[in-house]
Amino acid sequence: MLLLALSCTGAEDAENTPATEAVPSALIEDSWMLQVAQPGKLDEVLAQKAWGEVFERRYSGAAMTFGTESARGHAEAAAIYRQAALLQANAILSTFASDQRRDTDPAQVIYLVGVASVITGDLDTAKASLGQGGEQVGDADAAWAQVLTAETFSLRDAPPLFSLGEVAAGGTPNAELDPTYRLPEAESGLVVEVADPTLTLQLAFWHEDAARAAGGEPWLDAWLAPWRLPLESVDAEATEQPLDALFLGVWTGTADLDFVNALATDGDAALDAYAATSPYAAIVKACAADEVDLDCLLDQSVALGAQLEAAMETAYGSQHADHRTFASFARAGVLRAGARLCDARGEERVAAILRLNARDRGTGPATDPKFQLALAAWDASNRNALRSTELFHPNRASVDGLDVVQVSLDTFSLRVGRETGAGLPQ
Repeated sequence: MLLLALSCTGAEDAENTPATEAVPSALIEDSWMLQVAQPGKLDEVLAQKAWGEVFERRYSGAAMTFGTESARGHAEAAAIYRQAALLQANAILSTFASDQRRDTDPAQVIYLVGVASVITGDLDTAKASLGQGGEQVGDADAAWAQVLTAETFSLRDAPPLFSLGEVAAGGTPNAELDPTYRLPEAESGLVVEVADPTLTLQLAFWHEDAARAAGGEPWLDAWLAPWRLPLESVDAEATEQPLDALFLGVWTGTADLDFVNALATDGDAALDAYAATSPYAAIVKACAADEVDLDCLLDQSVALGAQLEAAMETAYGSQHADHRTFASFARAGVLRAGARLCDARGEERVAAILRLNARDRGTGPATDPKFQLALAAWDASNRNALRSTELFHPNRASVDGLDVVQVSLDTFSLRVGRETGAGLPQ
């Protein structure tokens, strides 16, 4: 059934594709696309694991079905919950941070500002906000304030406010939890529903631990590095990624992931370090001599997709509809790699354009909920309530428990709507 679904997906328009190869052919020989293009290999892979859930982006189901065979489902869930927590935190700050606060806001929202500030990496604001939330949030507020008094603080020190149950490979955490508060406004008496992002953060940690228990320890740190939150270390050691970690993912191979991780710590030095091994690094380096050349990257992403399709056709012995679908992951992935270089250089405008183009090219099976939620989090940080909500909705079913994020987005949208007035765009 998954083979049929792959074959029926929409095709990327490849007109005007450059005739020359985007990268030396040796750089794509070990890509997961070429691995599964070998005759019989795709059938073998799909018969062994629950790739249907991964294909449909149902990662809670994938985590359970994979069980001890693979950590991929748990790893995806751990990354998604991290970006969902960041989205929730940015929505809270765009609603209740000191420069957005209203006199009528419930006094207890200062607790939410404190937790959101921890998630976004602003410990100064967190320490100034936590410990004074008062009634209704008192216990949680005190627990957070206590852990922040330590001489050193790690995000893993977050207080376990919600009992998720024992970590188990292939299991699921306790879903019968309510992290919402109904708080009265100071003057109007209206009730504001808000949600504590601590639960979303704890779910990320639970699934990360489950991924390790399921056998992901050798490769998980590098795999998760692009999705870590600001207070987490992204300096992950380069690690060989197995096919289970790469298949139906945006990185063509281990070198692409290592390159993207190195950009966060080494900046431009990563271009020279990985240009001979990573197709993404080779393309980004060629398009970023001075400033990042947006048109060059867009053209070369199409060329790389065409090159992969041709290589898969050769490996398989004929054309196959899956080849274009698989190549679409790389068309989006190289743009995301370029955006990360822009981040390292401070080229914010080009980074934003590349991410939006990557979103447009990463459709169908190449849709990546964690990337979509990262975009939504970025929009929320810029007080774009409309697009952050639009990005969130198609991905809310990828894991269990994201309804609490909707609570924060609804409150954010209401605040922006009140400010803009009826009939004005948000």
